Amino acid sequence: MSTKKGDGGRPVRKSQLLLVFVSLLAQGVLAKGKIEVSKFDLKATVTEVTSHEETNSLESVSSKPTFCNDPKGSFEKGACSATSSSTSVSTIRRYILATDIGDKTYDLEGPRLELGEYNARFADKTSHGISEIEFLINDKSGKPKVIRYKIVGERLQTGR
Repeated sequence: MSTKKGDGGRPVRKSQLLLVFVSLLAQGVLAKGKIEVSKFDLKATVTEVTSHEETNSLESVSSKPTFCNDPKGSFEKGACSATSSSTSVSTIRRYILATDIGDKTYDLEGPRLELGEYNARFADKTSHGISEIEFLINDKSGKPKVIRYKIVGERLQTGR
């Protein structure tokens, strides 16, 4: 077992150093990920949830080797006939939440959320200049969790 002389002539084991290091690392990670509930000071009421699907298709064409221009022998002919193209289709479901905050209604794009009232805050603009709103919810175990939504529309509420 490797030891090193520490303060007062007592040996310090690598396992003790590792324990101190992991403890300090965990404190930094936990402090960084802590949610400040008091900053979610807006009342946001989700009044409607709609969804739409976006379908994207991607066609990929295999390039053929140059010998396929004039294949010689059974190997080249077989290799050239085996090349093919393929198409992949992906469908993405997007949710739009009509959400009342103050005297405005915001259309927010993001994960599905049930109708109701939530604590929220305006998030810092992203690097692309898009404004976002963060909702504070509780996960299945009751711990606070933040969900971020992109603002895709904004209008004054009517009938108030």
